[in-house]
Amino acid sequence: LTDISAKTCVVVGTHLNPLQGRQTEDITINTLWGELSYQIAGKQGYEEFKENDEKRIAPGKNKLKLFLSQQQPFVILFDELLEYIAKASDVTTEDVNLGRQTYAFIQELTETVASIPHGMLVVTLPSSKLEDYTDSMEFGLDRLKQIFGRVETIISPVSGTEIYSIIQKRLFQEIKNTGEKTQVIQKY
Repeated sequence: LTDISAKTCVVVGTHLNPLQGRQTEDITINTLWGELSYQIAGKQGYEEFKENDEKRIAPGKNKLKLFLSQQQPFVILFDELLEYIAKASDVTTEDVNLGRQTYAFIQELTETVASIPHGMLVVTLPSSKLEDYTDSMEFGLDRLKQIFGRVETIISPVSGTEIYSIIQKRLFQEIKNTGEKTQVIQKY
């Protein structure tokens, strides 16, 4: 067997504080690109993006491509990205809005990862319009869907009545006697 391992970056947007950043070792990581570079390549990786992270300015496709090409294979997972961007949109420093820079970064990242043979980007987004969010969050969701729409492969969990057939197959495929199956269904 061949040892298959990949460098990973896992970011949960609800866990990050875009205003204060995240302390690790002797570094304060302020952005998604700071997190990505640190998680993929440690302190040395972060140093390549340090100025962009501190100034909260997206690094650009060329810099990302050079960095990620050297880090293959890799898997990047962003969960609750919309939540992070909503918080980041309220962070402005020296005429830089972190929310806008994050959209730019995501655009650059999707195009970059699509061009790298041994890299993968996985992002979770809400599947439909959101009930408790503001108009700006709805706009953000639409904008992210547009960004990912050009390079995406959508994998949706089962929905609607499909779930019933899956439960039936998993729970009841071993029960051959119809009477027993009915009893189990009634108890459940």
